[in-house]
Amino acid sequence: MREEPRIPRRGEPEIKRLAGKVMWVGRATVFLTGLSVILAIAFGVATTALAGTGVGAPFNLGQTNTVNKLSSLVGSVGSGANLRIDNNSKNASATALSLQVEPGRAPLRVNSSTRVNRLNADMLDGRDSASFVQGSGKVYVGRVVVPTSNPSPDEVVISVPGFARVRTLNCQSSGANVALTDFDQSRGTFTMWRDTGATDPDYFSSPGALSWNSNFQVTERTTWHLSVGTGSSAEAATIDVYTRVDGGNCIYSATAQVWGP
Repeated sequence: MREEPRIPRRGEPEIKRLAGKVMWVGRATVFLTGLSVILAIAFGVATTALAGTGVGAPFNLGQTNTVNKLSSLVGSVGSGANLRIDNNSKNASATALSLQVEPGRAPLRVNSSTRVNRLNADMLDGRDSASFVQGSGKVYVGRVVVPTSNPSPDEVVISVPGFARVRTLNCQSSGANVALTDFDQSRGTFTMWRDTGATDPDYFSSPGALSWNSNFQVTERTTWHLSVGTGSSAEAATIDVYTRVDGGNCIYSATAQVWGP
């Protein structure tokens, strides 16, 4: 039986054409959406990996930021600082700022000699506070060199006014001794103790005037602590003595710090 040819309905080609465009748009949208997700993931990971690294990168809090070039914060703040760091932790080791450098390098550089109020430093020019005399105190320094050919020298290494003198006692190739002598008898009661580096220092206390005693000899290094008077009128002195033998000579050196009311 012969089949009759199909007659297209009116408007059918336009419908197919529009449907094809809709499908193309849908496929393109799906493709672009997938591409966007892929790019977002790829660039997001890259951005996270590069954040805070290199010139021009952002500074990320809570992360290590690396750059081998000077970073500057410049501004004009008339009533305060350009930068404030506030650490609210009450931990004993908490600080607001930590500056770390390699050994032998200065951790800070400034361009002003103006005094900083309330700045508390542990050392000054590499010296501890114990190296400086405070208030109305004074410092005395003495040094004597004697050849070992003179075994019984009698020279003043240092004289501390109002207290005593340190004299050379003997000089031998095996060592050099000094003695604390010539106490100022007009000062009245002296109290003293000697620290030779041992666990317990030697204490001496004597009323009235003191005369030289062989117990006050010293070899190598010792520190004498002296005080005179009592209460608010007391004065004190610390005498550090060092002795050594070097190149056929006995070398005696001493420093004294005196402070009082």
